Formats: sequence, structure tokens, C-alpha cells
Amino acid sequence: MPLVNVEGIGLIDFPEGMSGEDIGNAIKKDILPQYPELAAKSNRSFGEAITDVGAGLATGIGGLAQVPGQLTQLAGLTSAEDSGSGLQGLGKQLEEFGQESKSVALRGKEAVRAKKISEADGILAEFGTAIKETIKDPALIMSFFAEQLPNLAGSWGGGLLA
Repeated sequence: MPLVNVEGIGLIDFPEGMSGEDIGNAIKKDILPQYPELAAKSNRSFGEAITDVGAGLATGIGGLAQVPGQLTQLAGLTSAEDSGSGLQGLGKQLEEFGQESKSVALRGKEAVRAKKISEADGILAEFGTAIKETIKDPALIMSFFAEQLPNLAGSWGGGLLA
């Protein structure tokens, strides 16, 4: 079995006959997600950056699609058990698809940011950490705006109807 030294992780055994390309793909898709700090430092290709914008839009649309169901739950018209069906269930699936479609590097950056936010002391410190960590990284800024765009479009549409 070939041993490959993965920087920051160590030696990893891979099956005989596995091509270099397959090993690289396995490292990127299976190993790096387990190490968010390393994944956050990996480079994204141009294609991954474009895919991340699309994944952010899908996540935002999924979140927006869940709003009517969440409002009916708050009003007591439906129960939490109903959240997996209808538009809310579809929105949840779309949001999960968007999250899974993000590149390993972006998911790593988001995990590192979430860890720093959770380590902050108090809500104001958490808010400041969230802002600081997001604006200093172009990938996180683009992901944030892509996820928020459907919400903005929804409110613009509501404003135009009023």
C-alpha cells in the first residue's frame, strides 16, 4: 500500500493501484473535511469558487422556502413534525444540498469561523468575531452575500407588490 504524507496530517495508507489523481481526490473529498483548519488553508479552483456562489444561492433559496412553514409553526397552525413535508421540507433539502455542494475549502473556512465565534465571550464579542472573520476573507464574504441574495430578492418583490 502506498504511503502518502499529507501535510499537517501525517502518513496515510492508500490501496495499491490507486492513481495519483484518485489519491488527490480522496484527500480533498474524504480527509480534508475532517480537518477544517487544513481545509480552510487549501486553495479553491476558479470552478469551485463559482460553484460556491451557486451553493450559497441554493442555501439561501432553501432557507427562504422554509419561512412560510416556520411561520405557520409559530402561529400554531402546524406542528414541528410537519417540517419535513411540503415547501418547508423541500426548502430544508435544498438548503442541505447547498451546504453539501460547497467546496471543501469554503466549508473549512466556515467551520473555523464558527469555532472562533463559539470561543468568543458574550454575544457582542460573538457578533464582532463573526463580522471580523467574514469581512477579512473574500470567500466568506461572497458566500454570505450569495446566501442573503434570495432574502433580498424576496423583500424587494414584496416591496414592489405593496
